[in-house]
Amino acid sequence: NARGKDLDTDFTNNASQPETKAIIENLIQKQDFSLSVALDGGSMLVTYPYDKPVQTVENKETLKHLASLYANNHPSMHMVLW
Repeated sequence: NARGKDLDTDFTNNASQPETKAIIENLIQKQDFSLSVALDGGSMLVTYPYDKPVQTVENKETLKHLASLYANNHPSMHMVLW
């Protein structure tokens, strides 16, 4: 953000940045999300659930399965797997 904070690491129960607080309070807590996905560009990788974990995650095996499905069906990513 404009203050130099990496917002990717600010999604915890005690979010400190106003951008993150607004997303959590006005979107995430008011909706009934089953899953959210963050798409980043510029690299050939899939991470689950976070590349910098700061909290425990439910359904980690489901997230692993979804990441594997995506990677295996990507036009070129599947060639460099495993």
